[in-house]
Amino acid sequence: MTMGQLNKHKQDTVMASKSKKNPLLGYLSLAVVLLGLAVIFAIAMVIKNDRNNRKSILVQAKLLERSIGQDRLLHLSGTDADLELPDYLNLKEKLQAACLVIPHCRFIYLLGRNASDDIFFFVDSEPADSLDSSPAGQIYDEVSDSIKGIFFSGKTLVEGPYTDRWGTWISAFVPFFDPQGKVIAVLGMDINARTWKRILILQSLLPIILFVLIEIILSLFFYLHKKDRAEKILITQNRLALENSEKRYRGVFQNIQDGIMILKMPEAKFISVNPAALAMFGINKESKFLMLSPAEISPQYQPDGSLSQEKSAQMMEAAIAQGFLVFEWRHKRWDNQEFPAQVLLAKMEQAGEEMLLAVVRDLSEVKRIEEDNRKHLQELEVFYRVSMGREERIIELKKEVTMLRQALGQEKKL
Repeated sequence: MTMGQLNKHKQDTVMASKSKKNPLLGYLSLAVVLLGLAVIFAIAMVIKNDRNNRKSILVQAKLLERSIGQDRLLHLSGTDADLELPDYLNLKEKLQAACLVIPHCRFIYLLGRNASDDIFFFVDSEPADSLDSSPAGQIYDEVSDSIKGIFFSGKTLVEGPYTDRWGTWISAFVPFFDPQGKVIAVLGMDINARTWKRILILQSLLPIILFVLIEIILSLFFYLHKKDRAEKILITQNRLALENSEKRYRGVFQNIQDGIMILKMPEAKFISVNPAALAMFGINKESKFLMLSPAEISPQYQPDGSLSQEKSAQMMEAAIAQGFLVFEWRHKRWDNQEFPAQVLLAKMEQAGEEMLLAVVRDLSEVKRIEEDNRKHLQELEVFYRVSMGREERIIELKKEVTMLRQALGQEKKL
């Protein structure tokens, strides 16, 4: 081999080495960026769900506070003398029933404040023989300053996680007022912090999985659509590995339980759909589905009164502009049966063409559970109101009987 041939061989080797390294570095950079976005998205979802869940338990606590009322509290002293009072026993029974109805609730209790500024328990939802029961008058030493502050501010509060002798909790607190507007008690509702974290993880898991799926798709298309010579060489050398990766992706696409569709933009034309979407919409053939438009798998109007055709176009435009969009939607099956859904739209490109990845999750079961919980709370509130009304009527009848007896007694004297 001559010196010239040797130099040429070295140059070819260097060029080949660069062509192999640059694509790998580009892919690693993209992977790091996408991983960072996935972490940020996961944190954002957990924060959002935590905020929504705190609002939810506060609403439940307010509903329970309204159903209880403050009349019986005015007769309690916050001492051992309350333990046999009908008002105390009735309140305890109501708190126990509410604790069974409200999802994930561990303790419900009423707090008071004595002349020494100590916080004590009026009554709780635990059976009297339970080791976790707090009898009337028991001082709550671990109470935080923010909970104490409710007795002065009269504001609602969601506290936690915080720890006391019973465990670590996320709690909602709602004040009771006397006729003069003074806080006489505070309703507390506890959810175990571990249960709370588990709920947050389960609520955030689907969006995070979908986000990771989008990362996989974007990474795959990154490999497929590089046209320079170095990338072609790399794709040729790793064709077998890429085909295996495509098979894994297809397996996810075909077997995932949520409906997945790919739309070509700006026509908003379906070009691909997975079996879960066909089953969800009650369509037996992919070719039949691909002939439909997004508006044709939706009712004419959405719950807010807007036309589905107009609003779907707005949502797709927003997803293209923002790159990513999650929202609730009303869909329609082939038999015209409507169902609620959560829709994720993500912008992507394929062979230089703009696409939208649509992931649809059927929320029928979730909405049914939420409606059942809402009905249970309404039934509980009606039951409490009826019970309170009946007791007030009995008191009025007793007063009328007493007055009649007094009147008869005076007539006899005359």
